[in-house]
Amino acid sequence: MEKLKLVIVESPAKSRTISRFLGKDYRIVATMGHMRDLPADKFAVDIEKGFEPTYVIMKGKSKTVSALRKAAEGCGSIFLATDEDREGEAIAWHTAHILKKDPAEMKRVAFHEITSEAVKNAFKKPRGIDIRLVNSQQARRILDRVVGYTLSPLLGQRIKKGLSAGRVQSAALRILVDREKEIQAFISEKYFVISAELARTESPDFPFTATLSGKDNKKFPKPGIKGRDEAEKITAFLQVNPLLVDSIRQEEKKEYPQPPFTTSTLQQEAGRRLNLPGTRTMSIAQELYEGVDLGPQGAEGLTTYHRTDSLTIAASAREEAGRFIKETMGSQYLPDRPPVYRTKSKMAQEAHEAIRPTSALRTPENVAAFLTPFQLKVYTLVWERFVASQMAAARVDLTKVRIECGPYFFDLEGQVLKFDGYRKVIGSAKKENALPPLVQGERIDGRKFEIEGKETQPPDRYSEAGLIKAMEKFGIGRPSTYAPTINTLLSRKYVNREKKILAPDPLGVLIIDFLVQQFPEVINLEFTAQMEKKLDKVAEGKEDWREVLSDFYKPFDKAMKQAEKSLVVSKEVCPKCAGKLLLKKGKYGAFWSCENYPKCQYSKNMLEKQTFGPPKYTPGNKTEGSAGKGAAEDLSAEALAQAEIKIEEKCPKCGGNLTLRQSRFGKFLGCAAYPKCKFTKPYKP
Repeated sequence: MEKLKLVIVESPAKSRTISRFLGKDYRIVATMGHMRDLPADKFAVDIEKGFEPTYVIMKGKSKTVSALRKAAEGCGSIFLATDEDREGEAIAWHTAHILKKDPAEMKRVAFHEITSEAVKNAFKKPRGIDIRLVNSQQARRILDRVVGYTLSPLLGQRIKKGLSAGRVQSAALRILVDREKEIQAFISEKYFVISAELARTESPDFPFTATLSGKDNKKFPKPGIKGRDEAEKITAFLQVNPLLVDSIRQEEKKEYPQPPFTTSTLQQEAGRRLNLPGTRTMSIAQELYEGVDLGPQGAEGLTTYHRTDSLTIAASAREEAGRFIKETMGSQYLPDRPPVYRTKSKMAQEAHEAIRPTSALRTPENVAAFLTPFQLKVYTLVWERFVASQMAAARVDLTKVRIECGPYFFDLEGQVLKFDGYRKVIGSAKKENALPPLVQGERIDGRKFEIEGKETQPPDRYSEAGLIKAMEKFGIGRPSTYAPTINTLLSRKYVNREKKILAPDPLGVLIIDFLVQQFPEVINLEFTAQMEKKLDKVAEGKEDWREVLSDFYKPFDKAMKQAEKSLVVSKEVCPKCAGKLLLKKGKYGAFWSCENYPKCQYSKNMLEKQTFGPPKYTPGNKTEGSAGKGAAEDLSAEALAQAEIKIEEKCPKCGGNLTLRQSRFGKFLGCAAYPKCKFTKPYKP
């Protein structure tokens, strides 16, 4: 009788799902995430020996390792079925070392979706561990260890004990600090807008409004009319001179659907529409990917892998979506050709797929009874976005009208939906705006003219979704790092969050000021993006990971030695004697002190609370609606989503994610699978 085949995955949920597809000949064991890593209390990187790392079994993982080794003894073939990304490849590689096996001889299976067909096909064609992906992950891990282990003590010496710095973390914090300084430096400018209530002579009971656009066929320079005197003169002219319809242009405009989700766009949309933090969105997406019990059908993965920056879609998924659209909505909702989306990012891994449902036939209504409220909302987002992306464009009748009054003119635009296309599934925030049936040359009655004084506004602070978008734009981090990076900034109190708006704490500002002065390259956004590209080249086999680390370390080490003995000088000057302000550290943390001390005893505490002003809310920062039927937020659910922060530790009872929660007795760790799993433990920061 052939021995059992051992399959190693990361989580029990994934284990339960794939066990349905493999049969009795396979035994499936979960690692509960990483089992081996650099030690938390030692540097553990030998720079002289080519950045050789020393890995250890992680705290709390000894029992898991023992159980895994014991399971391997009684099995024949061993398959490593960890997630299909660099982190998953690294877990597979570390697992081989833990089992004292040659990684080059291990059988590696990976699937983008956990369905019967995908899993069985992967096991028919196992591959080897991709050492290029492992080396890329190792390089990132060692790079972050070098930066964190050297910068963090320096921050402790110069500013305050217990501070930390990180390559990606500090670059993300700089984005927020730069925006805050831009807001503080902003000088508001007054301007005026003239609006009018107009009506056709033959339809006086149906007025419409318009805003004055410009003069002499030129739009007013932004932001608008500079002075009230000028605005009053223009208004006086408009009141006594005729208004005539100068031109009418009509055209049909096509409105195309957005592509399916990537990691970044899913987190952004879930933040905007569901008010979910990125960590919570990724946790729910992991649950949908690993499999949900669908009653008589058993456990099934509902969505494809959620850590991706690719927009590629499998041909079979595209064809299935096309059939679904044709059968349920009609052939007119199919485009002439199946759409193909290409990622703009040069760093995207096109071998992966975008995030999509594993079957378009599995509508949100069909699975609603088996999902938690938040699972249903996230699944609805994914399903609607994917199906809509495969549909025909909406068609809108666009009407542009210019009404003139002497040298001045009003430009109006109206639109009426002609064919809903993809909007049939996903809807649209755009409202119809039909203009009255105007005729070229006709005279228009000017009913009322109003002057409104306005002021230019500073740029908005970033929402969490906005910061994720900015990190992607600047090439800071990878899809899997966006949410954990923001979570780190919040948990360390470098950034404060009010509702969905992020603002740097004075401590965060001081840290960035210090790092920019001492290590301009390390947290330079372009430098951080270039490092990501080099790590991608390591993953492609085009760069040697040790050389990448060496190229980084030489100038970094030089800057570090210089920073240890250099003074930090503020851009501000002493208000008492105009001397330089130097950063010093006292009993209660860092402060600015005049260079002429003790003659001048001026000092300024940089860590005291400052008022940044109320967060600004714009339509882009507000929740833009709900995700399908029955997806409206209730306050308790919203509060739960905001309170839950993902913790790296796994639940020892079921292997699910642990999240930080708040009760009337304080903070505690609880299983994300509650109420199915009721494991809790005290939280020790």
